[in-house]
Amino acid sequence: MNARIRSARSDSRITIVIAAAIALVLVVSAVVGWAVNSDRPVAAAPPDYSAQASAVASVVQSAMTSQNLASVIVRVTRGNDVVTEQAFGDSMTGVTRSP
Repeated sequence: MNARIRSARSDSRITIVIAAAIALVLVVSAVVGWAVNSDRPVAAAPPDYSAQASAVASVVQSAMTSQNLASVIVRVTRGNDVVTEQAFGDSMTGVTRSP
């Protein structure tokens, strides 16, 4: 009977040691992964084009007035970034515009 109890305790200790070893490996790999990736630059925030978008809207509204345009749809890009995408006026009588 004592042999069975000793065997059960031994198995329990082995299980605990294996679980602790696995936990240690996981913690070390997480810390190493963090340390390796901490030198990478943080992604830059997308540029703020609100001032340019306001300027474009102002030019479009002025052109609509001077050219007597009922509607204008405009999209301005800078590289792959969309500076502004807007619709002004009515596309048809009674139909609201959309970009």
